[in-house]
Amino acid sequence: MLPAGAVLGPYRMLIHALSRLEDPEVASRASAFQFRGQDCDIRQIGRRLGVGTILEALLARLE
Repeated sequence: MLPAGAVLGPYRMLIHALSRLEDPEVASRASAFQFRGQDCDIRQIGRRLGVGTILEALLARLE
């Protein structure tokens, strides 16, 4: 598994790209990342962020 800081770039790029779309409302990176590493119910996170859809991803390098 990669160190936590090594995979933030792709996440940031994805959040930025999604935020440029007209239709979906995208929570800011700072808002979304406050839940990083926590064991929270995905529905509770959606309610707290005020969003109806959450994109969850895992990035890892295969060796």
